Amino acid sequence: MKYNNMRETLEKIKEELGDYVICGSLAFQLHGIEPLRSTKDIDIIVDRTSAPDGWIKHTSSRFTELGWSKNINGEWIDVYSKSLPEYNIINVDGLYVAVKSVNALISHYLSLDLEEIGGHVRFQNKLAERKAFVQSL
Repeated sequence: MKYNNMRETLEKIKEELGDYVICGSLAFQLHGIEPLRSTKDIDIIVDRTSAPDGWIKHTSSRFTELGWSKNINGEWIDVYSKSLPEYNIINVDGLYVAVKSVNALISHYLSLDLEEIGGHVRFQNKLAERKAFVQSL
């Protein structure tokens, strides 16, 4: 599977943050549940309490109290700091990466309380659509 600069971006994330697990929309795509398309951002989970220099602390605590963002190769990386979830290893352009398992993705989206999470309307609609989608799996 080919993405623009995806391998370079994932290698840079590993270099700067260590072990991580891809989650969110890209995880669904890498598992083949959703069609491949370009991403606006890459969501990852790391199990660490601090970020290296150059990472911007999240202003929102939607999914965890601690997280950061950074633009790498034109992709926004959103990092959520918490225990690493169940994952599968998937080959992305010859690089093996940890991707949140389908069961863990489903459990996460089914557990979301959309009113508690808040956010703008487009974000709320995206989460509601994803929650309905996983309910249909």
